[in-house]
Amino acid sequence: MRKNIGKHLTAVALSAALCGTLLAGCSGGGENGVINVLTYEGYFPDNVVQKFTEETGIQWQFTAASSNEEMYDKLRTSPDMYDIVLCGDYMLDTMVQSDMLLALDKEKLPNYGNLNPDYQSKFYDPDNTYTVPYAAGSPVLIYNPETSPALSSFSDLWDESLAGKVVLLDDIRVIQGFTAQSLGYDLNETDPAKLEEVKNRLIELKPNIKLFDSNTPHNALVSGDAAAGFMFCSQAATALAENPNLQIAFPSEGAGFGIDCIAIPAEAPNVDNAYTFLNFILDGENSAMASEGILYISCNQAADAYLSDAFKSNPAVYPPDGVLSDAQFIMPLDDATTQIYTDNWTAIKNS
Repeated sequence: MRKNIGKHLTAVALSAALCGTLLAGCSGGGENGVINVLTYEGYFPDNVVQKFTEETGIQWQFTAASSNEEMYDKLRTSPDMYDIVLCGDYMLDTMVQSDMLLALDKEKLPNYGNLNPDYQSKFYDPDNTYTVPYAAGSPVLIYNPETSPALSSFSDLWDESLAGKVVLLDDIRVIQGFTAQSLGYDLNETDPAKLEEVKNRLIELKPNIKLFDSNTPHNALVSGDAAAGFMFCSQAATALAENPNLQIAFPSEGAGFGIDCIAIPAEAPNVDNAYTFLNFILDGENSAMASEGILYISCNQAADAYLSDAFKSNPAVYPPDGVLSDAQFIMPLDDATTQIYTDNWTAIKNS
């Protein structure tokens, strides 16, 4: 997920106005009066950013990344440049293991208790030391019933009638993971021979692929450039809002699940401002505003009172009962296996 999801899990680019500094005329908010944010574009909605700046005077400086891997590289290269990083669960695990994140002082977060325990104590932060869960979700199949056969499994994307009509996430782990599942393997497959099968299987799919796009894949469905796709739930929800005739399905091979979290880098230059933002986003009303803006599951139980019924009943955001009962996380891999995934992805894209 952008977390995607996420984050990634990966998120919808809802506005370009996040880039740069907002409300530059406001007074400083302590330290340098700024907060330097690293995440996917649009993952903190404009109205949330503006409210934060208006209430605190802290100016927002934003750096966009297109993947969890890019966020890791940016933070590793410039560890003292960012005050907040928001990324996917498996990459947070890598950051924790690399001592890149600050252990949170919960005394500075009076709203910390608003978090829903269902989204805490996960593999990447079992003791809830470093992260604040922000958004959760599962990638979904989506198709136009007027131009695509009905989809119920990831394997359906190989249907010959979909030649040149499929849009896929440009995501190394998600796409190879679901292809592995379609072959009966694990979402986090590590066997090199099986990963070779995954690579070849995806190369077979290339005639059907219109484009790879992790930022706005839904646009291809809405415009009619694509007839079917596989994307994050927020993107599918955005497409459904534009064209209610589109249909969604959760792959019969099994669901994936991701939680994107906010953390403070270990060398953050404006730590107090980072805590101010974390406590702000943990407020129930502010959290609900963010969740409805990005169209992901809220991880804040205090937000429930502020979430609209339409949002909570959106089938792309909140899957039907039972869909997530056996959902798997994308898990961290060792360096050698990561390199296989990277090399295979390059071969797939270049085929």
